[in-house]
Amino acid sequence: TAIYRHFRDKDELLLSVADRTLGEVLDSIPEGLDWKGRIRALADGSLAVALKYPVVGSVMASRTTRRPNEFRVVELILGAVMEAGLEGAEAAVHYRMVADSLLAYVGQQAAYLLFAPEVRAADESAWTREYRLVDPQAFPNITGLSAELAEVTDEQIFEAMVGA
Repeated sequence: TAIYRHFRDKDELLLSVADRTLGEVLDSIPEGLDWKGRIRALADGSLAVALKYPVVGSVMASRTTRRPNEFRVVELILGAVMEAGLEGAEAAVHYRMVADSLLAYVGQQAAYLLFAPEVRAADESAWTREYRLVDPQAFPNITGLSAELAEVTDEQIFEAMVGA
């Protein structure tokens, strides 16, 4: 109960912890990067911190902390998209696209770590078992790419998302 002298409730505690993790991400971003480098460093740092603290990372994906480090992240992304040449509503939409895509991916990866190892193993093996056994008449696209689908790694997905 001593901790609740500093926080109104469990939710306020969680949002404060989440904001601290955002500070950890921001502290990992080197100075002097161009706009693409800042977005990439933010993505890399966000994923690393979410995997380090998966409970917080999974919850952060769908919450707004409304605290200083979150504001700093928003400022970083807005600055990057404006440096890339976007303005006004277009800059706002692209900020949300970057932020929401990053939060979704990072949150999904963090939440996945919270499943039992046997559940994760079953999900991962589905690409080499169930997806390879689908009816080719009903699912010709899956059948045609079943080998390639089984080979895709999380690293490839992340790189495709943030590497371009």
